[in-house]
Amino acid sequence: SSIVLSMFLPLMVLFSLLDDHSRVHLTPIEGVPDSDYINASFINGYQEKNRFIAAQGPKEETVNDFWRMIWEQNTATIVMVTNLKERKECKCAQYWPDQGCWTYGNIRVSVEDVTVLVDYTVRKFCIQQVGLDGVQVAWPCEWVIPHPKAACLIAGLLVRL
Repeated sequence: SSIVLSMFLPLMVLFSLLDDHSRVHLTPIEGVPDSDYINASFINGYQEKNRFIAAQGPKEETVNDFWRMIWEQNTATIVMVTNLKERKECKCAQYWPDQGCWTYGNIRVSVEDVTVLVDYTVRKFCIQQVGLDGVQVAWPCEWVIPHPKAACLIAGLLVRL
C-alpha cells in the first residue's frame, strides 16, 4: 500500500488541508448515512502521491471510523503529535487498549509491545478485521510524540521506513 504514515494534526490545521479531492473516503456501511466520511486527507510524499494521511485524533464517537480507515488504507505507521490531554482538555480519545484486546466496529486491536522512551512511546499493535469471513491480521505501529522536539528525531526514523 502507498500509505505508511498517518499523522495527527490539530483541528485548525486540518481544516485547511481538507478538500474533497484529497479526503480519505471510507467504504460506506450499508444503511448508515455519511459512513464514508472521516476527518482525514491524503498528503503527497516527495515522489509518491497519497503517501501520508493527516487526520484529526479520534474522539470517542469516531474511534471505530479511525480504525476502519487504518485497516482500509493498510496503514503501517501512526504518528500522534498530541497528548490525549493537554491542560486538562481532552485532545484525543485513547484509541488503543491498555491491556488485552478491544474491538472497534469490526476491527480488533491489541497492543503487542510498548517501548517508553524519553520523548515518545512506541506501541506495536496487532489489528484484525473480524466478521463473517473470518479474521485477517495486520501489524501497524503507533508512535506517540508528546514533545515537539522529538518530531525531528522521529522524522529521521521515518525516512528509513
